[in-house]
Amino acid sequence: MATSGHGGARSGAGRPAGASNAGGALRDAARVHTQAALDVLVDALTDENASIRMRAAETLLERGWGKAMPETPAMGIIGRYMDGAISAMQAALELEANGLTVGQVLGLHLGREISRFESDSDPVTHGFMQLPALPRQ
Repeated sequence: MATSGHGGARSGAGRPAGASNAGGALRDAARVHTQAALDVLVDALTDENASIRMRAAETLLERGWGKAMPETPAMGIIGRYMDGAISAMQAALELEANGLTVGQVLGLHLGREISRFESDSDPVTHGFMQLPALPRQ
């Protein structure tokens, strides 16, 4: 099998030893203008155009607090469990129905919930058997 000569360590490749990283210099030069850029964004918050105001607000919030995490099906299910809206068993079944696995923490809660219901004489009255229907294929 012939090789193309690409990949792996090659003599003479890369930045020479002792050479500065040009990206660092560019970053430092841009940071000098941070306050002016923030002032522009703050001024844009009062712009007549709503889309400009919205983008300025989003940009400021992302810079100050970080980008918002996108909501995933798992987050919604776990959130409902944490709020007490559904049981650990219901959360586990919904996760599995969405093709997701039950995590370690929820698995621990699920184990405790099952133990509690195994010692109960009538689990149906406590909601253990009131589970969501699994989708049929």
